[in-house]
Order: sequence, then structure tokens, then C-alpha cells
Amino acid sequence: MDELIRKFKNLLDDENNNENDIQYFLEDNSELIPLPFIAGHQLHQSAIISKLPIGNGYVLDFAYLTKCSDYWYLVLMEIEDPKKTIFKKSSENIEFTSKFNNAYDQVLSWKSYLEDGNNTEEIKKRVKKLMGVGSISELPFYVRYVLVYGRKSEKQDSKRRISLLNQKNTNKIQVKTFDSLVSEYQSKPELPKMILSPWRENGFLIKKVPSKDIVM
Repeated sequence: MDELIRKFKNLLDDENNNENDIQYFLEDNSELIPLPFIAGHQLHQSAIISKLPIGNGYVLDFAYLTKCSDYWYLVLMEIEDPKKTIFKKSSENIEFTSKFNNAYDQVLSWKSYLEDGNNTEEIKKRVKKLMGVGSISELPFYVRYVLVYGRKSEKQDSKRRISLLNQKNTNKIQVKTFDSLVSEYQSKPELPKMILSPWRENGFLIKKVPSKDIVM
């Protein structure tokens, strides 16, 4: 087993760890950070933003920009405690736990807040310095959402559970288990990313630069 994967799985399995421990590990090993909704021009600036505020008191664990010739996506990602379960422990009914429902509802709250036209423009201003100048920055701008929650062991032997969880995925929202980060890395290894932190009103600081090469 890859040493990186071994360390990550041990971290996930350790009952003493929480989402902050996972966040720090992913920042240090950014090749494991998934990139749903990635567009044709790939990860913009090879950069992931850590703890991006989006207004209304919301702060996202990770965010990144990606674009193609026709539009921009800002992808917002929330990481939950890996010990939280997706489904209730019931042999009769398959239902989501209240903690999973709360986490998913939180994503819907961000979506509702940002789909107000003025708020979409505000978050665009927050990241515009990363987008560059000229016509490229004026392309249509959309927001997408990712929730990383739970372990694959809860669903891997149940078609019903797989189906229910898949129904939570839409053209704007994706739900991933922590184990999917491992499988995606193993099937198509990602390069490390630069980690940025928000700074002042609309600026950013470099928080972490990977020791391995990145592509700009």
C-alpha cells in the first residue's frame, strides 16, 4: 500500500481525530484533495483556498476555481468528521442520520444564499484577484458544491443505500465518502496543489507550497 494512503486510512480510522485533523492532513498532502466539477482548463493556478468565507457567517473548508472557454466554476467543499455515519442503524428501514441530513442541509443553505444574484457577485469579487484581468474574468461565473462525508463501508454491500446516496448528487452538488478520495487518487493520481489562505478583504496569502512540483 502507498505510504500516503496508509497514513490517511489510519487517520480516518483513529477515533481521536476529527474534521480539523483531516483538513490539516489534506493541506499537507494536497494530492488527495478531490476535484469534482473540474473544467477543461483544470485547476486554476494549481491552488486550493483554505477556509474561504462566503458571507452570512459561512466559512468553507476548501474552495477552488476551474474554467473552460465558456465559464468559470467556483467549487466549495465541506469536510465533516469521518466518524459521523450516513445511515441509521436499522435492519428494517434505510434512512439517513440526522447528522448527515444536517450536513446536506448546510450545503443547501450555502446554495440558497449564493444563488441570490447579489451574493453571487460578492463571492466572485472575493476571488476575482485569482481570476486575472480582461475578458477571461468576465466569463459567466457559477458555484458548485461538494460534501465529503462518511465511509464507503456503510453502503458498499447495499444497492438501496448506494441508490439513496446517489440521489443526493445533482448537477450542482456532489457527495463523496472519504474512501472515494483514496480510490480516486489511486486510479488517477493528482499533483500536489498550492494552499492559499484568505487575506484582508479580497486578497490571499500562500499557506503551503508542496515539496513536489506543481503545474501553473
